[in-house]
Amino acid sequence: MSTNVRDEPRWIPALAILAVFGLLAVLPHHVHVMPVWISYVVVLVVLVPMAAVTLTGSAFWVKAERIAIMLLAAVYAANTAAELADMIGIITIHPPETRAVSLLSSSLAIWVTNVLTFSLLYWQIDRGGPGADEQCKHQAGLVVSAGDGA
Repeated sequence: MSTNVRDEPRWIPALAILAVFGLLAVLPHHVHVMPVWISYVVVLVVLVPMAAVTLTGSAFWVKAERIAIMLLAAVYAANTAAELADMIGIITIHPPETRAVSLLSSSLAIWVTNVLTFSLLYWQIDRGGPGADEQCKHQAGLVVSAGDGA
């Protein structure tokens, strides 16, 4: 299984992760619930196993990559909930002339982060689509053809 997983290109998700975090770094007046340095640590924690899977293909790094992406999803789901609560505070407390840019940039950040997080989760769960499922079942001898009398 690790050979098939290793052959999947990881530069596309890695580039998406870097692009999203680059966007989040340049957004003006973005609401930050957790310290900014945590985002950089999370990026490293996710990208290092992805690079290691590409280079080595070992089962350890495949598992580490999966755990890192699941942790990324958990951290950013909690962060999104906290940012939404903070945005509600901005709407109710701050004067209208100061909150427009903050609300727009924060809502964009939440949306982009959600797209990235759920795309990575789907990529981890799907692992090659229905064709890969059939190939795994066929290799394991679980596929019953129509002519087998079943």
